[in-house]
Amino acid sequence: MKYDIAKLKTNIDRNFVHDAIVRGVLVTLMSIFVAISVSMLSIHNLPYQLQWKAVATSIAVPILVAPPAITYIVRQDFKGLLLMQEVMSLALTDEMTGLANRRSFMTEAQKRLDRHNFGKCGFAVLLLDLDHFKLVNDCHGHKAGDLALIHAAKLMASTFDKSNIPTRLGGEEFIAIMSFKDEGELHHKAEELRKAIAVNPCPIDNQNIWLTVSIGIGIAKPSDTSLSAIMCRADEALYTAKERGRNQHVLAA
Repeated sequence: MKYDIAKLKTNIDRNFVHDAIVRGVLVTLMSIFVAISVSMLSIHNLPYQLQWKAVATSIAVPILVAPPAITYIVRQDFKGLLLMQEVMSLALTDEMTGLANRRSFMTEAQKRLDRHNFGKCGFAVLLLDLDHFKLVNDCHGHKAGDLALIHAAKLMASTFDKSNIPTRLGGEEFIAIMSFKDEGELHHKAEELRKAIAVNPCPIDNQNIWLTVSIGIGIAKPSDTSLSAIMCRADEALYTAKERGRNQHVLAA
């Protein structure tokens, strides 16, 4: 599955509506059946015309009573659904940036790795770290730091699509996965994001805060079964990018 919470919520909403309709029809039909059965037990001694009136009444009453009752139940269930969706969103996304969080990334990216066809394309992890981010907090305050993280997250989300699972790992560290045909494609995507962050300052309190990012790229091997091994390669490449002066990307050897 592409990691897409909106799509997941849509599927849940669709299933909820379907289940509510089916449940409403079944409850109404069952109510009619029970009402008719009870009526038949008590009206067999009545005249024929009264029997039909009793049966008609036993059909009409459930039809009139069931919809409001079902509507009330559905409303209560819908409140529960909204609460479940809110909990799901908190569990799977980073509250500040709206990107995926570490837990959801590790789960979904591992699934993607397990299903990946290395015969068609490669698989890589891009690990990002905002350069000297502590200075932003120290010089401009933590509120500015939060706004800078949100700004970087938006640029990342606009550079990658949802299939890349753009994620905030924590602090000023971000991560994404990428399928690629050749290494040139990896270099291009990493450089696209690096430039986007470098040339688009974050506006805070009538001033621009300029940010840069270092990026490490780890390429998966066909024998890799664990996402952690690829992340370690990306982390080593990120360390090299920082050693070389930051504001650049490095592909793990």
